[in-house]
Amino acid sequence: MQATSVIKRRYNTRDIEELLNKHRTTIWRWVKAGAFPEPQYINGQRSWSEDDLDEWLEGLETFDEHHAR
Repeated sequence: MQATSVIKRRYNTRDIEELLNKHRTTIWRWVKAGAFPEPQYINGQRSWSEDDLDEWLEGLETFDEHHAR
């Protein structure tokens, strides 16, 4: 029996800008402040994994739920 692998999407800086509607400078400020995941470098190209972004977005939802009025 052969294992099947699922290919997860990788997001570059431009993808993140479009997804979050934020400028790349803001994204890098967040990374530097520890408020956004560090990118991974693969073959000299930086990108974020779909799993890292999903986890970050889930954290935002949890934060909003606990701080909603």
